[in-house]
Amino acid sequence: MPQTAEWRAADPAQLRHVADTILGRWRALAAMSAPNEATTERTLIEPTFQSRGWDFLSQQSADRSRRDIADALLFRTSAAYAKAGFAADLGRTGPPFAWDEEDRLHLRARLDALFFLLYGLDRDAARYILSTFPIVREEEQARYQGRFRSRDLILGYMAAFAAGDPTTRVAG
Repeated sequence: MPQTAEWRAADPAQLRHVADTILGRWRALAAMSAPNEATTERTLIEPTFQSRGWDFLSQQSADRSRRDIADALLFRTSAAYAKAGFAADLGRTGPPFAWDEEDRLHLRARLDALFFLLYGLDRDAARYILSTFPIVREEEQARYQGRFRSRDLILGYMAAFAAGDPTTRVAG
């Protein structure tokens, strides 16, 4: 994002205001005891999206069709089978998604890349921050033939986002 023309043309005071507003919403959410999904959407996500002029599909009641929500967002958790009733209420049939460690690695890397970019950090800063997690690095190097895959994927997704390609699946 910081490499885009829109970012460079943005007013720093306006960007600071947006960041402060989001941080304030985050603090309000963090101060709540056990906020649920609907509260999180109402307190943080929906107003943040709307402040940026982005569309947001708010939480719907279970009696309405949820075909507009990707199955991947509903069921990629270790508790997918416990949510089978919820899935049925939303009109989804069939078994929940199988736990897929590779897919989860990519999803986490994509989210981490977005957070780095939203905080205004470039790939060098992200690389440095990721280097401060030696236990993760060592575990991944042992598991992936000497590669620190989450770092590589995060940096790859950051490059893809900066190039304007938010939907690509980074190799690695």
